[in-house]
Amino acid sequence: MAGKRVVRILVAVVMAGLLLGVLATPLIAESQQTWRLLHDEYSGTPADDSMDHYRDLVMSKTGDTIGSPYSMNLPSGQVVWWYTEYPAEVAVSFGTDVDWIVDLWHEAASDEQIKVELFSIGESGTYDQIAASDWIAATGSVTQVTLAGIEGKEQVVPLNSRIGLRVSWSGTEDAFTLYYYRVDADKLSRLISPSSDPGFPIPELPGMALFSIGLLLIGTLVLVSRKRQCSLTG
Repeated sequence: MAGKRVVRILVAVVMAGLLLGVLATPLIAESQQTWRLLHDEYSGTPADDSMDHYRDLVMSKTGDTIGSPYSMNLPSGQVVWWYTEYPAEVAVSFGTDVDWIVDLWHEAASDEQIKVELFSIGESGTYDQIAASDWIAATGSVTQVTLAGIEGKEQVVPLNSRIGLRVSWSGTEDAFTLYYYRVDADKLSRLISPSSDPGFPIPELPGMALFSIGLLLIGTLVLVSRKRQCSLTG
């Protein structure tokens, strides 16, 4: 009899785990997120892309970008990188053939062209491109750049990897001024993820949902236990 009771308890635990997984999956929200392109230096290993990095910086969903310095003068022939402040806590997939948006504030454009690329960056600086723009003409003082996903390629950022953004430019000037924060317009340079974003760096399940599911499972087990006791004594 004791052996059967142990088996029943084990079955109940397994079923509870399965139920939690089933209930939890639909609760993972998909929504766009915005990263602010900060002026703070990145302290991790930069992307090993064999290009001349002018700066390696951090992008954040909540960081302060409105303090000085407000801009940089990116020299001709060099690139600037931004990396998410936190790495992925699980392998995060954004889907296949989805687009990202970058709003890049800059000096009044003349003949400059801009190219923006998105990568998954490993802990040792390895990189894997997941989206990119063509070379496009800079417009006015802000250029919105669409980064198209590589056709047929799933956009995955593996465990402990980060999202990395590389900005390049070409033109006849010696340097091109890029703004983190454009004071006169009160606008930020930023990266916007696709609507398929599951919540990088980790798809988080709301605490109240977990609490409610836990109560439901406990209540179910108590009812089953009482029914068994009644059937044995009845």
